[in-house]
Amino acid sequence: MVSVVVPAYNAERTVTAAVSSALQQTVSSLEVVVVDDGSRDATLETARRIHDPRVRVVSQENRGAAAARNRGILAATGEYVAFLDADDLWLPRKLARQLEVLSNHPACQACQCGAYFVDDALSVLSVRPSRDTGRSLEEALLFENLPAFLSALIAKRSLLLEVGLFDVGLEILEEWDMAIKMARFGAMRSVPEALVLYRVHPGNRHRNVDIHIAPGFAVLEKVFGDPALPAAAKRLRRRAYATFFRTLAGGYFNNRNLLAFARWALRSVLSDPRQLAYMLALPLRRIERRASRGASGVPANARDLLVP
Repeated sequence: MVSVVVPAYNAERTVTAAVSSALQQTVSSLEVVVVDDGSRDATLETARRIHDPRVRVVSQENRGAAAARNRGILAATGEYVAFLDADDLWLPRKLARQLEVLSNHPACQACQCGAYFVDDALSVLSVRPSRDTGRSLEEALLFENLPAFLSALIAKRSLLLEVGLFDVGLEILEEWDMAIKMARFGAMRSVPEALVLYRVHPGNRHRNVDIHIAPGFAVLEKVFGDPALPAAAKRLRRRAYATFFRTLAGGYFNNRNLLAFARWALRSVLSDPRQLAYMLALPLRRIERRASRGASGVPANARDLLVP
């Protein structure tokens, strides 16, 4: 029923744990396709040492995460495809909960879920739910309510093929582009609870803010340049650009590059004055996020959640 696609690049340290979390799903009808994207370490050999008949390993020259996911989709045999980055983990009922939602909503072809953001030791840094609001296209355009895309996504394989797979021309933000396509054509729903462990570590590509600029503009120009985009979505153009600028500003703020932060914050506010309140509250939100780590009901460590 489900093909789990695991793109892996230089992931020898984490790929076994990632695949194990997929194999421990309460859904038994699944396969795991690990795509080694030309790793320079022992990722390929490590993946091949996972002895389970449900696991297949394919390899390609290094072409990037988007191309690796596309290779996995084309190799998949399941009705649904779910994505799991090689440094992330799933809780055991992740797929079951999503398949339940998809079964209850026949018009829905894609589903995401919430996530625990964790460090390398799986200590919980924050919990980010995924609200099921019915406004998935608006939220995707505004880069909202996407807590752990793509490790949180499951979609019909036929839909992925229909929308043209991942854009290999994007150096990064291919997941944002896919989120927009899923919301436009797949009636995407959300499972609110956190069912993914998203690792935050120095190797995360998203920490490099500079590489987001050109791909971000490319995503926005493509979607708003599409004459078939619904009129309600077209009216979100200024807000979408302002939100993108705000996201860049927040990234530079986290990296303590205050000059770049100020530049993109100004562009965001000029595009949409409502962004000013967000900018002014940025330091407070960082404090609140740190304080939430010890909140009631939030585990200090997510390791026990992985037990089936």
